[in-house]
Amino acid sequence: MRAWLRSLLLGLTMLATPVHARPFTVDDLFDLSSVEAYAADPTGRWLVIQTSGPYGSAPSFDDFGYVELRTSRLLMADLTAPAPAKPLFAQEAGIGYAPGPFSPDGRRMVVFRRYGRSWDLGVATLESGDVRWWPITPELALYGRTVQWRSNSELLVIARPYDDLPRHLRFGSEWMRDLPARWAKTASGGASVTAIGSGRFETVTDLPAVNTLLNVNASDGSATALVSGGFFDLELSPSGRYAALLEDLEPLPRPEHGAYSARTAPLRRRNLRLVDLTTGLATTPCQHCDLLTHLLTWSPRADRLLVFGRRPGEAWEDGRLTLVEPGGVTRGLNPAGLRPVISVTGEGIPYVSADWLGGKPVVRAQSTLPDGRIDWYRLTKAGPRNLTARFPTPPRQIAARATAGLWFEGVDGVWGVAPAGHSVRFTQRAGISLLRAGTFGQGQRFDVNAPPPASAVAVIDRTQSEVRVSPGLDLLAPGSVSVTDPTETLEVVSPHGVVTRRRDASGYDRFAFVGDDGRHTALLNINPQLQTFDFATVSPVRHAGGAGQPVVGWLYLPAGHRPGVRLPLVVIPYPGDAYTRPPSSGEPGWFGPFPNIQVLAAQGYAVLVPSLPRAPGEEPASGLTGQILDTVDAAIAGGDIDPKRVALWGHSFGGFAALVAATQTDRFMAIIASAGTSDMLSQWAGVDPARRFRPSDGVGGFGSMRWSESGQGAMAAPPWREPDRYLRNSPLFAADKVNTPVLLIHGDQDENPVGQSEEMFYALWRQNKDAQLLIYWGEHHTPTSPGNLRDLYGRVFKWLRMTMPPT
Repeated sequence: MRAWLRSLLLGLTMLATPVHARPFTVDDLFDLSSVEAYAADPTGRWLVIQTSGPYGSAPSFDDFGYVELRTSRLLMADLTAPAPAKPLFAQEAGIGYAPGPFSPDGRRMVVFRRYGRSWDLGVATLESGDVRWWPITPELALYGRTVQWRSNSELLVIARPYDDLPRHLRFGSEWMRDLPARWAKTASGGASVTAIGSGRFETVTDLPAVNTLLNVNASDGSATALVSGGFFDLELSPSGRYAALLEDLEPLPRPEHGAYSARTAPLRRRNLRLVDLTTGLATTPCQHCDLLTHLLTWSPRADRLLVFGRRPGEAWEDGRLTLVEPGGVTRGLNPAGLRPVISVTGEGIPYVSADWLGGKPVVRAQSTLPDGRIDWYRLTKAGPRNLTARFPTPPRQIAARATAGLWFEGVDGVWGVAPAGHSVRFTQRAGISLLRAGTFGQGQRFDVNAPPPASAVAVIDRTQSEVRVSPGLDLLAPGSVSVTDPTETLEVVSPHGVVTRRRDASGYDRFAFVGDDGRHTALLNINPQLQTFDFATVSPVRHAGGAGQPVVGWLYLPAGHRPGVRLPLVVIPYPGDAYTRPPSSGEPGWFGPFPNIQVLAAQGYAVLVPSLPRAPGEEPASGLTGQILDTVDAAIAGGDIDPKRVALWGHSFGGFAALVAATQTDRFMAIIASAGTSDMLSQWAGVDPARRFRPSDGVGGFGSMRWSESGQGAMAAPPWREPDRYLRNSPLFAADKVNTPVLLIHGDQDENPVGQSEEMFYALWRQNKDAQLLIYWGEHHTPTSPGNLRDLYGRVFKWLRMTMPPT
């Protein structure tokens, strides 16, 4: 690994931007494709790339959040004979294909296909391109994994009843298709009812669909059912004898005091089922435990498992790290003087970070002493041993696991920690980072726990003039040779070379391979058409926040704008977001259709994205309008904005912000609120239409209650405990103060019920105030149909022309 490193990036051909560029339109969004995922097989020979798009080619647009899966394609490149990536196997139009895990020997991989109302599992042979499909509907791997190779010839699969789609793939579309049949049953004189219970009657609510753990022959698809339950995650033990399964069980009681949150009160109890694959015996090691979802970790040295759980009625902070032995024997591990740290994902899901070192458990914990620091500890019979005491700031997670120790990526370099607790900092310069090998078929658990082996991690050492690559975390490897041009990002390191990625300012995306012989080969080009457009330029807008802290927003000016020419401005607020660099939603080639910064700028509008940090527990409407106007004033001071032509367009929680501002200021000439909340009282029990149809997917008001009490709504309690707080944070109850024209937009299938926009509209209608309501049928939280999006943008642009005419 020498020549390719020396010549990396020297052979790139830079395409000049065409002279005749044009504005970017709504229809151009539908021509966009994207790279969804990529990974090399365990041998490093085969690179598989998942792409999606063009978006407009999808056969249907009712898979809310998963439309791109309908257009997904699988490409492959042989890195021992590099050439442009080609289809992994023959793939039919109108069917989407997705990647699953590679077999241990790298010869085959699991694949999935999405068509009609089906989600099928298959196995593809990488060298030949042969693929075989079987009548198996696997569960989606959201939290961990649902498919795992037991050997090169066998798979473990958490399967749903055939053609019973996983909830996220049928969410919304299923009930829209099946609802007419329920109406027809009533019309014909039959009974058509959904029963939901609470308290003594909770048992009438359907439990989760029963899934089955299958042992599948990877050659012919023959399957043996092993055990059934509400399974959603699995992990095979190192010996291959045991399978650990997490399952959904009965609904949990709701909290009697405090706010309802995902952190403290999940909808259902989760527990562990342990299956002996040799005898077929399935056991439940702790009959009444409730487990966190993001920890399911076997020791690499023995069949010993780590989980974290609590007893009924306990808070997670009072739970315990638990060791599960073969046969189902459990042992609590919380040492005196330490408390495992309960972290929270971006979705509000609590988790504990833990792993193994030298056959002993390792946990991220905090000393119970006053001002105790959070560190990583190895738990031994002699007591806990602090592994990161020498670290200036202990990292939140383990970067890699090696036979002789653990690797951490700290703020001051890469550290290695031995079982005895000795730590060594191997690098001290800025520019050091670790590159984890890509994987397929793994969910959120692998983002916070289950570190990869050191062999699957490379050290990337960047300076202003070079990039140094150390495969397998071997910082002293003779193959660590300097290369030029650090602007190219390294994506995959294999024994045969490296895969690089270059995304230019237009969003044109290119993947290339540099092999052992130093030869550069183009693998894949995505969205070359983006080079034909003029895109907006972005600059920071800096100002002081309400507490004097520095705040930065981002101002986008249309291509070709002449300094000093004052433009109409559209502000896109989202409370809680704070940006230290331009938001990804403003990048050329970003698909997000609603609202799209580049589409707005191409119509001649300046676009401002303010940072709106919010303090924990702060009432959502408190001071919000002032925060927005501070950034607007700073942008106007730059000289490019017409202060008399400023509009506000917020979506979702940003739609709430737009309505709040409409009740508190007349500075804006137009307000657009899409999928926003106007009434915190009715929002609290808002029911997702799909859950009304199928309660087993989750009781209807569950999500809205958590959002209202402990999420962005920040009401901190149900309405009967804090009615005044709900009222003063509801724009509906200040509708008499609205003097600005308001355009309300909503999808009838939105989990944030369409009634939120209807209530605000009719409050304005009752007062003869300027307002318009658009309801898009068959749409969820964000419109997905190209026809609806064309119509929506056409109406928005007309609205802006009418309310902000040229001066």
